[in-house]
Amino acid sequence: MTVRVGFFLLLSCLPVFGQNPPVPAPAAKIVADRNAFTFTNYSLNISIEPTRSIFSGRGTVILKNDSDKPQKTAAMQISSSLKWAGIKIAGKQVEFASARIDSDIDHTGTVNEAVFELPEAVAPQGSIQVEVAYQGTISQDANRLLRLQMPEQVARASDWDGISEKFTALRGVGYVVWYPVEMEPALLSERNKVFELLARFKGRHAESRMILDMNILKPQGSEVQHLFSNGDSACSATGVNEKLTVSFLRLGLDAPTLVLGNFFFAQSTAGVFASRSKDDPRARTYATAALELQPEVKQWLRAPQSTIQVVENPEPNAVPFESGTLLLTPLKTDAKAIDFALVHTLAHAAVNSFRPWISEGIAHYVQLRLLESQGGRRAVLEYLVQHRDALALSEPEIENRETETSNSLVNTTNEITYRTKAMNVWWMLRDMIGDDPIMKALQAYKPEEDKEASYMQRLLENASHKNLDWFFSDWVYRDRGLPDFRVTAVYPRKNLQGGYLVTITVENLGNAAAEVAVRLQTKEGEIVTRLQVPAKEKASARVNSPLAPTGAIVNDGSVPESDLTNNSFTVEAPKQ
Repeated sequence: MTVRVGFFLLLSCLPVFGQNPPVPAPAAKIVADRNAFTFTNYSLNISIEPTRSIFSGRGTVILKNDSDKPQKTAAMQISSSLKWAGIKIAGKQVEFASARIDSDIDHTGTVNEAVFELPEAVAPQGSIQVEVAYQGTISQDANRLLRLQMPEQVARASDWDGISEKFTALRGVGYVVWYPVEMEPALLSERNKVFELLARFKGRHAESRMILDMNILKPQGSEVQHLFSNGDSACSATGVNEKLTVSFLRLGLDAPTLVLGNFFFAQSTAGVFASRSKDDPRARTYATAALELQPEVKQWLRAPQSTIQVVENPEPNAVPFESGTLLLTPLKTDAKAIDFALVHTLAHAAVNSFRPWISEGIAHYVQLRLLESQGGRRAVLEYLVQHRDALALSEPEIENRETETSNSLVNTTNEITYRTKAMNVWWMLRDMIGDDPIMKALQAYKPEEDKEASYMQRLLENASHKNLDWFFSDWVYRDRGLPDFRVTAVYPRKNLQGGYLVTITVENLGNAAAEVAVRLQTKEGEIVTRLQVPAKEKASARVNSPLAPTGAIVNDGSVPESDLTNNSFTVEAPKQ
């Protein structure tokens, strides 16, 4: 995922464009392959009228046939609160069948789908440009969560998107389908189907482009509106009848996001901190905290390369949302919670990578470094263990080498994998090679030179002077699941000095190799060593101890594994 620099702008009244009436649906029912086309380019005029929650879009999309068969039929979906106003191809109106379909890719739980015949079949890898027009209203709607019997307060804390005079937030597919997409229907009640389909859709469209010409309509004399986006292009303030262009040169795995409202700003060299109230002390608190965290981020990674944008969400219980260097959140007062959120966003500003396992993994890794500075290694291990179950459950059954590759860190579109597993990978690397090599590798990292999956491995090897092939093979380039360690034997032997040379044998029942901490326990404490254990094999560590061992434990929680119940071994006391 690319790091997108947010921006804010002053907007003035701009004229709305006209609408075409929809063409009547054809009599014959037509069916489209919803997995055939990829939207490679969006070029849309977007009009938003906050006072009436009105949204309208008009422009072109380019559809590329990524299937292996010619396609004569296409389908496009938008939120059910929007209606199709017209579809054209080569300047001619196209008849389309419009239907409401239950699908939780939109906050309403329903999408409006238009299905239409193409003038001629599009060959595999061929493309066609389609003109679209649609409009309607977008208000806050938590229907998809409420029908799962979720408490209303909890549902509204998650689905807070909508257009209003007070606050506008549109987070794209998965939240609000405010631009055309094409996906199979999926419901949250169908286990992980929604998230799996969204991951595949975003993966297919990661290299797609979106250009938006924005019109913000407001009555004369109303409050000034400011716009934030996770798009690539920064724009200057607009005057009367001038257009604002928002560019997403690469969509990546984030949904394109627009945030609109009347904000007041606290600023520092770290970024912009927008609040709904003038002179809000919380905004100044965020600005000060970000400034104080910058040296820490520089020490752990490198100096931030851009500024960040923190925007207040007026929904007090809203779940925070971050995309690149844009953080949308209710403003808090708890210092630790503020630091924990900000250091993640500052990490995105420091390391700009289109690879999610680097961008998101590093951002979560920096949060671990912050926890360590506040509560020591124990605080980090507690956090890692808390997230182990979700990671273990997300690991698919590895059926073949193709599955190993498609689910790997470098290829995955699964959020748990490129966030949680990547966080663990970076922490394991830190335990294996230390702080300085990671910092040197990240300081040398250049996104424009990252043309091969092995680029980061080479940087880390050059900085640490260690061969990391085995680790990257099992954890980054392939998904071989998680290791499963157990201590099979602890054998003490007295030495001439009166102490013991203890041999600890560890077996890895899993399919992924790892370097893991092994703790030899005695009556007066423990001795820690590290041991690399290959997959499906045993390895032994030898530890000198002044006292007889009472037991051994493998893994302190720093390596995610599938089973933590078999990690202890008790040494029976010798018979008198």
